[in-house]
Amino acid sequence: MQRSSSSRPGNRFEKKRFNPGERVKRPLLNLGKLAYFKYDLNEIMDRSKMEDKFVGSFKASIIAKSSKMSIQEAKDYIREVEARKEITTDVSMVLCRLLDRYTIYR
Repeated sequence: MQRSSSSRPGNRFEKKRFNPGERVKRPLLNLGKLAYFKYDLNEIMDRSKMEDKFVGSFKASIIAKSSKMSIQEAKDYIREVEARKEITTDVSMVLCRLLDRYTIYR
């Protein structure tokens, strides 16, 4: 007995369709250039006067927030750390410019 094609829910080879207008694109970190971003971030943090025990978690937080949430969340976090006087204003400005340079809309 042959099944008709209408009884099956869908063809597994059929392309799934989506409307690109439904999704709102957000500014996130360009993961294709993540290695370059990490290198630049390490260079900036080596020149900063932040305590060594906080540098690793600070860098990880910036990368996680900018790649998963948004660039603006990462910038807000940098400004919070600056308000706590853990980094200088110059370092925070350089970090924000670095995030702008590695931004992509996804």
